[in-house]
Amino acid sequence: MSKKTQNIYKAIENLENLKNRLSACASEDSVKEIEEIEFQMGQELKNLKFWIDSLYSYNGKSTSLAKKAASKENGKKGGRPPKAVTEAKRKIVTLEIQIPEIEHRLDMTDSVEERKVLEEELQQKKNELMDLQIGLKMV
Repeated sequence: MSKKTQNIYKAIENLENLKNRLSACASEDSVKEIEEIEFQMGQELKNLKFWIDSLYSYNGKSTSLAKKAASKENGKKGGRPPKAVTEAKRKIVTLEIQIPEIEHRLDMTDSVEERKVLEEELQQKKNELMDLQIGLKMV
């Protein structure tokens, strides 16, 4: 077992012991001791978070044959798309949800002013959607 894993188990064990002490103190109404236990629990939680983050960081840096092969395959597909492409796709999905909602509100309204506002908003969203779709095809 690695040092990181041992420290994680040790922190969990310490938290369990502190929980048991807290349960015993709750019946005695010792405010000062309860505050001390709460402080120690906070320290142990920080310690536990540190070791878990450290373990994840270490595991994320590992390189295996499978990881290398997957990376090579992804590279053949062009790798990760640019941030602008991802953002455009996300915006398209949002607009595809918003447009039917606006159309529904437009069908349900009786107010002339609200109808005009909704028609303008709908047209704006449709134009934005079309621009994004055209932009993605050019990339």
